[in-house]
Amino acid sequence: MNKIDLTVRLSLSVLTAGLVSCAKDEKSRDVFHAPPPVINSKGSQDLKTWDRRSDKSLDLQDSFDVSASQAAKLLVTSRCRLDQRSYVEEFSFHSRAPIKIFQVLPTDLLTADLKNKKHDCGFELVLINHLGSKHIYQIPSVPITDEQRAGIKIELTGTDEKIDRFSIRKLEGLRARLDGQGDAEILCNDVTIAKLPFTQVLALGSYDFTKAIPKKGRPLDILQENPLQTCRILLLTNQGIEQLSDRVHIQFTQSPLIYRNEAIENPANSQKGAFFKGAPLNVATVLVGNTDRIGKRKIVLEASPGRTLLEIYSFTATARSQYHSIKYLVNEQFLRTDVTGMIEVPAGGFVRINVRMQPPRPSRFAHIYSSDTLAVSGGIPFVEIDKNGATLATGEIPLPRTMLPGLFVPDDPEEIVAQHPW
Repeated sequence: MNKIDLTVRLSLSVLTAGLVSCAKDEKSRDVFHAPPPVINSKGSQDLKTWDRRSDKSLDLQDSFDVSASQAAKLLVTSRCRLDQRSYVEEFSFHSRAPIKIFQVLPTDLLTADLKNKKHDCGFELVLINHLGSKHIYQIPSVPITDEQRAGIKIELTGTDEKIDRFSIRKLEGLRARLDGQGDAEILCNDVTIAKLPFTQVLALGSYDFTKAIPKKGRPLDILQENPLQTCRILLLTNQGIEQLSDRVHIQFTQSPLIYRNEAIENPANSQKGAFFKGAPLNVATVLVGNTDRIGKRKIVLEASPGRTLLEIYSFTATARSQYHSIKYLVNEQFLRTDVTGMIEVPAGGFVRINVRMQPPRPSRFAHIYSSDTLAVSGGIPFVEIDKNGATLATGEIPLPRTMLPGLFVPDDPEEIVAQHPW
């Protein structure tokens, strides 16, 4: 090999490998040399200057601008890590407008809790000119934040409050607002809701949430397992995602409250005596649990627990081994709870409710004396509300069938029923 041939080969090697620069993430190929992208994040800086910052991060609403390159096409490959999972996705753009970070994120990250999960993303920018030559820049992996105001606002008509959670059963007055138009799709953790035409304002009640489409790899009944979904509304055009809303929690199906009963001790004789004089007597302790992983539940116990089944077991006077029972439907004044009004059940937690029995008028027990067994069963009606006080659901906290040995038995049950049809 002669000296001239060696010089040519070395020159070609340098050109193919790329130009050496201060930014370690910059590479060049072919003969297209584009200026560095401008990073719009807490000000505007070119990539080299931004890369020297010690507090690098990118917000969803930040952007990068490659318009100075006059590139005919831009390919962006995103490589992200979220907890222990990795995501790679490629995006293509022909427009020379600034590209926002949310436009080049894998969709799973759009609904993720970026404040509380370990994650980072890096981006490879391939700028292609009209001849097909390429210049490549690398934006290094940095955390993605979600702090700036989103373009699509979810609002309740007539109020200025921020809506961060709602139920598909309570959509009246809820709407999405944006000064723009396109198609609006609802993207959630596990499902998507088909897009609708969107021009500035869109009522959320227009969506058919019952036809949610599970994402690829999710089972068809995913909403039974995960009824509370984290979602965003996306404005879509032929260029991709143009804008999005803040994250919002949507309750698709009502996950049940869980009830567990705690054993209570039999009343002492002193408690029985006080009961006949009008004092309350504990008959049940119920734990009400919230299975939702996100968000507390608010329930309001009605002022009166409603009609409760009271069953009295009476032994006959002639044969103590034989007995008969009489059942009373007791009015709402018979039972009391130790908490009333609005109760908050924390996410993944529970509240304890003690239920007491108290005669409305002790005189009603004039024909009753302390003897054998009383059984109490029934339920405590409640109303579940949202943070605005609107009703989401009604239900009943079931009481265990509580046996209270040795409490009281009527002398003549049939006569008592005739005189006191509770």
